[in-house]
Amino acid sequence: MDKVQLEIERRKWCDRIPELYRNVFRRAMKGNSLRAAINAKCQDCCTWQRAEIKDCLVPCCPLYPYRPYQPKKDKTPHGLAEKAPNPLSVGTLENERP
Repeated sequence: MDKVQLEIERRKWCDRIPELYRNVFRRAMKGNSLRAAINAKCQDCCTWQRAEIKDCLVPCCPLYPYRPYQPKKDKTPHGLAEKAPNPLSVGTLENERP
């Protein structure tokens, strides 16, 4: 497929995308944003339904761990937050009596 035909096909594809999501698709097709490419593919796969992307049922998809609309994960190893004990919490001070 030559460049002209490819551009025609991309425009046809873009025309069927809901207006709200067209900019993501356009950014993805420019090739400068991996995040836009992932978002556009997930949106397309889930028929432009944000809730469907969030609740994706295809964990074997290579994009599954990178799909949009997921809660922010803690950046500590294994996703576990290491929370230091609060020294001002009740029952934690050495000189406190029960």
